[in-house]
Amino acid sequence: MHSLQYGRGQWFLATLFAIVIGAISFNTPLVSAAITQDDVTACADKHGIGQFDVQGNYIGCLIGPDLPNGPNGEGPSEDPAPSPPPAFVDLMAQIDIKGGPHGQPAAVRSGENIGPRMHLAVQNTGEKSISDVFQIAVGLYGPGDLLHYTRLKTITSSKSKLLPGQSRSYPVDEAVLPRTAVSGIYQLCAEVDSAHQVREVDENNNLACTPISIMQSGGVKGETAKFKAE
Repeated sequence: MHSLQYGRGQWFLATLFAIVIGAISFNTPLVSAAITQDDVTACADKHGIGQFDVQGNYIGCLIGPDLPNGPNGEGPSEDPAPSPPPAFVDLMAQIDIKGGPHGQPAAVRSGENIGPRMHLAVQNTGEKSISDVFQIAVGLYGPGDLLHYTRLKTITSSKSKLLPGQSRSYPVDEAVLPRTAVSGIYQLCAEVDSAHQVREVDENNNLACTPISIMQSGGVKGETAKFKAE
């Protein structure tokens, strides 16, 4: 009889132990708002979830990535969406000159005012409007290389807003080629924001050039003269 009672006691303890282990392994906490233990409070302060056994005893705290519904228990944990990049300004110059066969450098003469033949424009290829005043430098490189530069004209932009994607033309009334320019192929260039007053996302695309063929007038001999910048 005594051995039978001892066997039943062992069976009861084994059953209770199995229930507790099962509750822990399946993460089935029973949370009671009436429990005020310090460790439960600390768990709540950490945005965790307390775990309890079948008898209501506190057995642990799930925190952070261990939570079944995200770090605060509010839903699936997801990385925050990246913030959009800031809008930017990017200015590009456009220059061309009328005259000459298609695909060939336009023919001009030294001392000629080529301003009325020029088409000069600036485009905002960025994502942000700009109303800042900037300068556009028009000049010559050459002949034959980019070592010699002569500035012909400096134009100041208007204060009118230049919208993203918008292009604006700037008339050039006067841009006189040096009378001392020797014959050869030159690059007629426009540099937008030549004074570096506008903060742009790309400062390396501000120069645009087109080739021109200067024919010497006046019989000047010798190497390329040193020109005075305007």
